[in-house]
Amino acid sequence: MSDLSSIVHIIYEPDKDSIVYYPVLVVGAGAAGVALGCRLKEKLGFDQFRIFDRQSGIGGTWWINRYPGVAVDVPSILYSFSFCPNNRWTSFFPEGPEMVKYLHDVCEKYKIVDKIQLNTDVSELVWLEEKQEWEATLVHLAPGAGDLGASERRQRAKKYGQQAVYLRREIVRAKIVVSCVGGLVEPKDWPEEIPGRESFEGAMFHSSRWNYDVDLTEKDVVVIGTGCSAAQFTALITKSPYNAKSCTQLMRSPPWVVPKPIPFFGPEAWGKWSGALFDHVPGVGRFFRILWFAISEFDYHSIFQDNSRNVKLRRKTEAKLLMHMRQTVPEKYHDILTPDYSVGCKRRIMDCYWFDSMNDPKYDLTTQPLMKINSRSVVLGPSPTYRASTKPDGKMAMDEVELPADVIILANGFDLSTWLHSLKICGKEGKLLQDVWDERGGAQAYLGTAMDGFPNFFIVFGPNTATGHSSVILAIENMIEYSLRFIQPILSGDVETVEVKKSAEIEWTKAIQQDLKSTVWTSGGCTSWYYTKTGWNATAYPEFRRMNAHIQSLQEQVDNLYANLNVLLSRSEGKTFSNPSLDIYPQNVSQEPSNLSTPYQHPIPSPESRARPLQFRGHTASAFSFDVANSSLQTMGIANLQSMAVAQPRFSPNEEGSVVHNEPSSGPQVPDHDSRIQPTTRSLKDPLWSLSREEVIRLCRVYDDEVGLMYPILDIDKTIAKANRLFDFMEAAARTGLLRDEIERGDAFHDDDSNILKMVLAASLTLVGGGYSEMGNRLFESVRMVSESRLWQPINMKGLMLLVIVAQYYFHLDDESQAYRITGLAARLCFELGLHRRDSLTKAFTTEDEIFWAVRLFWSIYQLDRRWSFGTGMPFAIQDDDIDPLLPQPDARTPYLAAMVPYGRIASKAWKTIMAFESAGSEVRKDEIEFLDYQIEKWRASIPEILRYQHQDTRLNQEVLQRGNQRLQIILYLRVNQLRTMIYMPVLHSATSLFEHRSLAQTVVDVAKETIKALTNLNQTTDIYRTQQISFNYFLVSALAVLFLAVAHAPLEFNRQVRDEFYQALDLVKGFSTKSHTSQRLWNTIRGLKEIGPKLGVVSRQGQPDIEDPHSSAAVAMAGLAGHQVDELAVFPPSHDHNVLGSSPVNGQQMSYELTNLFEAAGGYNAMMTANVPASMSGFAGGSKDTSQGYGEMPGMSGLYGNEEELARIMRQCF
Repeated sequence: MSDLSSIVHIIYEPDKDSIVYYPVLVVGAGAAGVALGCRLKEKLGFDQFRIFDRQSGIGGTWWINRYPGVAVDVPSILYSFSFCPNNRWTSFFPEGPEMVKYLHDVCEKYKIVDKIQLNTDVSELVWLEEKQEWEATLVHLAPGAGDLGASERRQRAKKYGQQAVYLRREIVRAKIVVSCVGGLVEPKDWPEEIPGRESFEGAMFHSSRWNYDVDLTEKDVVVIGTGCSAAQFTALITKSPYNAKSCTQLMRSPPWVVPKPIPFFGPEAWGKWSGALFDHVPGVGRFFRILWFAISEFDYHSIFQDNSRNVKLRRKTEAKLLMHMRQTVPEKYHDILTPDYSVGCKRRIMDCYWFDSMNDPKYDLTTQPLMKINSRSVVLGPSPTYRASTKPDGKMAMDEVELPADVIILANGFDLSTWLHSLKICGKEGKLLQDVWDERGGAQAYLGTAMDGFPNFFIVFGPNTATGHSSVILAIENMIEYSLRFIQPILSGDVETVEVKKSAEIEWTKAIQQDLKSTVWTSGGCTSWYYTKTGWNATAYPEFRRMNAHIQSLQEQVDNLYANLNVLLSRSEGKTFSNPSLDIYPQNVSQEPSNLSTPYQHPIPSPESRARPLQFRGHTASAFSFDVANSSLQTMGIANLQSMAVAQPRFSPNEEGSVVHNEPSSGPQVPDHDSRIQPTTRSLKDPLWSLSREEVIRLCRVYDDEVGLMYPILDIDKTIAKANRLFDFMEAAARTGLLRDEIERGDAFHDDDSNILKMVLAASLTLVGGGYSEMGNRLFESVRMVSESRLWQPINMKGLMLLVIVAQYYFHLDDESQAYRITGLAARLCFELGLHRRDSLTKAFTTEDEIFWAVRLFWSIYQLDRRWSFGTGMPFAIQDDDIDPLLPQPDARTPYLAAMVPYGRIASKAWKTIMAFESAGSEVRKDEIEFLDYQIEKWRASIPEILRYQHQDTRLNQEVLQRGNQRLQIILYLRVNQLRTMIYMPVLHSATSLFEHRSLAQTVVDVAKETIKALTNLNQTTDIYRTQQISFNYFLVSALAVLFLAVAHAPLEFNRQVRDEFYQALDLVKGFSTKSHTSQRLWNTIRGLKEIGPKLGVVSRQGQPDIEDPHSSAAVAMAGLAGHQVDELAVFPPSHDHNVLGSSPVNGQQMSYELTNLFEAAGGYNAMMTANVPASMSGFAGGSKDTSQGYGEMPGMSGLYGNEEELARIMRQCF
């Protein structure tokens, strides 16, 4: 098979419309289709498939059946996929909406939602022998039309026209087709023999198409049928909120009704505690799954087989069921509820409320047949279909009766006479599948999955695969696993087609029908939907072990086939194939998915797997000018700087191939917090098992002190209380032996509170670890899949909190681009929840406390959105215009957040101003800059006194200032300076603008100097700078950029006045961790400038000064300032200098040293080149040809190329 055959693509054929080709086409998006899509991705690693469903939602029968009380009648622990078990069912028999949610969650977890196409009916399949492909006809339906039954669609098309139902037809091709069409989909039509339907004036609908627009209040309701569905909803419709006046149920023959099984510990305790028990105690979920499976299997062997032993067991079972019926329902129903056939012959009903509802005076059950319908009544005939019920006077109810009827509900089941329903399948030689089945007696398939004459076609949950006693999920998974064994070699190109032999299919079917004769379905004395009118049973499977034996036999055949194939190929090409295993039954019964129980075992991501930096560089990002510089330098004839544009990954190897580690710094040292965590035998379990209670509480306090003060999104005391409860459980589990160290699965904590706790710990460990923590990484990996699913699952407040903490974690990893992305998504989820509008906020949250925390969360996301938007230079996700002006704002209980809200609004205005300047041809707008500066200063004055920063030399009680307040003060102060720096920065982008706006340039330089002084003081007096260095580096590097640009464009004006602050900043750079993303970005800039230095003239002398003396190379600048002639070549070595910098700095000291050389060389060279410039201009390098005669001829740094703007673009965003 060609490579093109394994991907979705367009086929172009002469004289024909283009055709879409799908390697795998799946019909049906119910449980079977969902499971198949997941297994294709998980087991085969294949995602080039498409699932089509005519309904408007995912879920199949669970999507379409929405009647009151719809629920599973199999224990919930068996009703989830083995590869994705659900431990969090709310009850032992979950209701339909919960089933739909589970299937949606599975789709979202395995990321197959985009592979499902709804409102699309696959009407025909034709095998193209020449092309060895299937051609499928798709009918695109009007939205919601697929939810109607076939007869309803025809009626709508007849009444409103074809376009009301059918939009268009489309032809597609597929290599493989898998039918996942369910059985309980197409409702039975109205019995044609009963007249009067057209004259009925009330509402009439089928229970599987429940019409919630019909109000049952005080209505007389007639229900036709007593199957499983009817038993669930008739028990509810006379009660609130439906409140029907009466309910008359027409029964043809009684079902066997089984008392609702009571789970271990009782239904309430099971619903409340089973999820936590299965999640937190290893192996318990698997144990109960196996246990209930064993109980179901015993049920099968005691009821469904037909031998003398089973007859006795059925008699005992029937006696118990009849006793339950007589003890529960009124005596008048005893006779008509006593079946005259063996239990198991028809589908049994799981009694939840039905028998109890028969004691309701509004309810009546009768076996009198429906004869006629009038406008507002129904007529029941005198001859009962079963035993007549007894009247109060003791006489038999045999008279014809007319009953009032406002609503008629059909509960007469589904059309099971035709397999695959309306799907027309034409195989080899033009034979229709339905015709082949008719010729052979009825619907059939080898192992319920494959038919001869229909290659590459598989059926999931096909003929004779229902066992009648256990979960349908088991049969679905078995059929999928069987199909995948043959889908895989087709997709890999090892074989072109797979087709079962005719003799094997016929032999299998013959054996199945023979074995069915010795089951209760044949000998039980009933007429059921298991059999067709011709007596063919295409539904039930006679014995579980037979299929297992056949698959084992099939495995042997496949082994022999591949062995022979390998022998032949080895003689010719030396190529071999691996045989697919068919060992599917034992493990699927209770298999636990490794990706759920041990997600934290993911390895530390390699540099290649880490997120790439953002491709677009915004105007406030420090990397913005790299892209501009690249194109500028190409224009100027300088080598490409693309290597500078992308920051090297953290942990990048140095020239010797070793990994760069963190080095000691000059500031207060941060301890290695991971060293507090002792390795245990539980290292492969959830990381929480490796932490002590005390360490968890300490890290929670660290998070609250370092992050929670600024972004108060959660109540840390409640988080600690939940952590204590969790550790109580964990310690009890270890103490009682429930925890088994040798078991690696089933002990993961994945509830919302535990996930939030783990991310709090991960963020704290990463923060105090200076940007990385091995334990923090493990904690994050254990939550990664859950956090990602929050982006497509229905969102709630805890899910939103989790996303915010994940973004904070990425930020402390120094991955600001990921923090920006996740915060942007969280912002959009805020809109979905309505947190930006007062009316929706007050509707969603009723208590004052709930509103308080919702307000905190929204405004924290608002601030983080702006923080990381400025950091990456990308637009905000939350626009001020989208926020309700009446939305509550943070109060005095969160002073920092309250102060930052108006700051965010000013930042929005600043963003627009900066963006306008960055547009082509824009000029510095002094009035706008000064007005924004006025607003910033006005905001600074509004900051509460307790948060207002004052320099240490003016504060007498500095030593008694609380650490938390001190950190908030310095951050607010730096944010003021940073915003002022951004609005003034355009002035420094060229010597011309600097000359024209000298006062503005002086202002931004003064602001940058104050920033560096404040950070230096912070580092010398506290550990705050070192603890949150990643946060402060953003301010530091921006201030460095201001000083460097000022000196580069006007050395005489600024060299001396910024020298002290520049070297103070370099002292802080010495403490940079080489693991830091900021360090890597700064280092790449240094490397880039070194590479182009010989042309730009910013590289220092060849002689290596003492790197311990940051001023040792200042002689170059001093000589230029003094007017001495300096040998240019002595200052700037030739371009063949081999002192090439490595991909990573050795340490922060080296970065400081290289920056010293660049700074002094730039200042010294410009000073030298401007020595003869008139005094009025001598402070500036470069210049405009319009300002002075001869000035334009001056060969300054920009004069080297005669293009000041090109040089400015390179220099202005070096950092």
